[in-house]
Amino acid sequence: MKVIVFEFQAQAIRQVCHKFPELLHQVSGMEVQNVSSLFKGLIMVFYDSTHIETGNAVLNELMATHGMSGMLNTVWLIICAMCFGGSMTASGMLASITSVFLRFMKRTGGTW
Repeated sequence: MKVIVFEFQAQAIRQVCHKFPELLHQVSGMEVQNVSSLFKGLIMVFYDSTHIETGNAVLNELMATHGMSGMLNTVWLIICAMCFGGSMTASGMLASITSVFLRFMKRTGGTW
């Protein structure tokens, strides 16, 4: 299974480098256009912030990203929510809170 995943990733990277070399060179910011600049551009697209000059201010703003570091706050929020939910379930507080809501719904008939 690992070989299939690795082959898929290698094929995807090959396709991106083949179809968009000018964009990857522009993102890398390197003067020389070679394999090293393609690799640097690819890694920067994944992780670092990117700014692609299109000639249109609105499109430039739309294409500007912050990569994975821009999504890190959302990832931390999800991890914290999962930890909080796990501790609520393990301590029994979640079951206690939901039982109160269920009793309330049964008393009122459960109609909206």
